[in-house]
Formats: sequence, C-alpha cells, structure tokens
Amino acid sequence: MIDFTATLARLRAGDADMPWPDRRNLVTRLAEELSGDDAKGPLVELVELLAGDPKWEVRRDVADMLLLLPENDLVRLVARLSEDTNAFVRSAAERPIARHRKGQRQVARACEGQDRFQVQWQSFERLHGKQALARARRIAERQFEHLIGATVHEMRNVLTPLKASVTSLARQLDGAVLDRTPFRRHVTKAQGRLVFLERLLEDLRSFSQPLPTHHRRERLRALIVEAVAMAQDALAAGGRDGRRVKIEIDASEAVTIEVARQHILVAIANVVKNAVEAYATGPKALERGMVWVRAHAVGDECAEIVVEDQGMGISAEDLDELRQFTPGKTTKRNQGTGFGLPIARRNIQAHGGELSIASEEGIGTTVTTMLPLDQEKGGEP
Repeated sequence: MIDFTATLARLRAGDADMPWPDRRNLVTRLAEELSGDDAKGPLVELVELLAGDPKWEVRRDVADMLLLLPENDLVRLVARLSEDTNAFVRSAAERPIARHRKGQRQVARACEGQDRFQVQWQSFERLHGKQALARARRIAERQFEHLIGATVHEMRNVLTPLKASVTSLARQLDGAVLDRTPFRRHVTKAQGRLVFLERLLEDLRSFSQPLPTHHRRERLRALIVEAVAMAQDALAAGGRDGRRVKIEIDASEAVTIEVARQHILVAIANVVKNAVEAYATGPKALERGMVWVRAHAVGDECAEIVVEDQGMGISAEDLDELRQFTPGKTTKRNQGTGFGLPIARRNIQAHGGELSIASEEGIGTTVTTMLPLDQEKGGEP
C-alpha cells in the first residue's frame, strides 16, 4: 500500500530518490485509486505535482488519466498540459477533453429524452385525464421493472459461471503445473459467455433505438437477401455453421416497399435466424434442414413476408408466451437473449405492419409479416 500523503510530502520536498519509472508507477496507482474512490485532496495534489514532472513520459501518463479527476481539476490540468513542450503530452491531453465533451453531449441528449417523455405524459393526461395517466404510468413502470428484472436475471446466469471459470483459471495459474486441457476448456467457456453478454447488450441497444421516422423505397427481394446474409453472419459469430441449413428465397424483383431500411433488415434477419436455430441439436450444433423465405405483394397495399421452417417447433404453452413478445423471455435456454422477436415486431409495427407466429411442436414454425407498401397507407410510424 502506498501512503499518498507521505509520498506527496516527499515529492514536494524535492526528494530525488524516486526514479522516474517509479513515478510512472505512482501515476498508475493514482489512477487505480481515483477510479474506485472519491478524488481526495492528496490524490489530486499528487496528480498536479506529477503533471509538472521533468520526464515527459510521466506527464503523458498523467494526461491519459485526467478523466478520473473532478471536472474543475480536469479542465485546469488539460489547459496546462495542452501547452506542454512535448508533442506526445499535448496529444494525450487533447483526448480526455474530447471524451469529456462527448459525455456531456450524451447527458444532454438523455435529458432531452426525459423532457420529451414528460411532454408525452402531459399530452396523455390532457386527452384521457389524471386517472388514466396514473394507470398508464403504473403499467409502464411494471413493464420496465419486468424488463430490467429479466435482463439482470439473464446476465447473472452468465456472470456466475463466468466468474467460476475465471476463478478456476486463476487457481491453475497459481499452481505449480499448468494442465492445458482444463485450462483451455475454461477459457472456451468464458469466451462463449462473453459473446452471449455482447449479444445481450447489442440486443438491448437495438431494442432501445428510436423508432424510424425516415423511409425510402427499397426492392423487397434485395432487403430479404441482405437480411439473410445478416442472419448467417450472426449465426457464424455465435459459433454456428448456418450453412447446414439451406435458405431458399422466393421473392419478386418487381415488388418495392417504403421502409426505414436498417429497422426492417434487423426485423427480417432476427426472424430468419430464429428459423435456422429451429434445427439446433446443441449449443452450437445444427442438423441439416431447410428454411423458406417467401415474399409477394398482396393487392396494391401490402407485402407479405413468410419465413417457414420444419424444425423442432414450439409447444402450445411456449407459443402462447412467445406471442406476448415480452422482451427478455426466451424458449432457448442459455442460448437466446429473448429480444430477437420483440425487436422484429416492434420494428414491423413502427411501419404500420404486423407480425404473427404459427407453430406446432415437432412440425415446424411459420412467421408471417405484413407490411404496407406505402407508408402513407400504413399510418403513422
């Protein structure tokens, strides 16, 4: 443990016994302390003192950790190090202030979002009254609590075994002899769980994205082809060889549709990925099978996209639950995040469309999407 107060007194007194590599190590220890605690007086004073160190390497290390300081100290030291005689120090000092400004903009946008919600609640109250507003708030809060609870539960299911794997790895590293086989097994498990966490966070981000407001006309077949490629890439990223399941596309080149491209790509890709995973025989294994993606215009107002598989199917009980499209709920134990279909349905409904599911256990599943060809006919997104 470092006595920062005593160290500060030594450096103030001009103690020359501390080699400059040790002063660099001191900056590292200060960063660790500041990241886990409040910026107490001696720590900030030490940072300021080291910002004037004779060695540019020490000053650059100080510049790299400035974001850990309170805002007033951050701004003061950035201004000081931005005028340093060494170009490496000046460059390092510019980075934290840029990140700081970006963080301020993100906070401002979040505040704007909260203000927008408040305006919407006030409008709802004017239209429907205080009693309806209070009930709507309770429903929204319960749904939010459910979403957070389900997500935390899912993350804990991953983090608990991940922590056990890392603990086992640490014990093996401490041992006299390293057995490569169990070591590799624990590393593989840890990597898989980290990949799942990454998918879960990406799905959460996607689910929280603002709904589309800008649309343009796209060829429906081209959208489907790109979405299928996205689904196959996602399967490969999860360690599954999607090529074992053949995907057959039947869609006319002539049909065009007015959409927010990325939202519809994600929706179709999520449905196709689910269809391929219906042939799963294990966490990463797939049996051979077929998925059919058919799309055509229905009259002059709508397009119908049907994704069909002959995989494991869904039981009646699970199907009833799935049709509620509750984020975080999944029938794929320890494999799915439970956000794929809710994201797909949310994006489809934002275009004035609808998504429905039919399935029979042991027979297969069919997901049907209806989308207006023209957003003016589809209502407000």
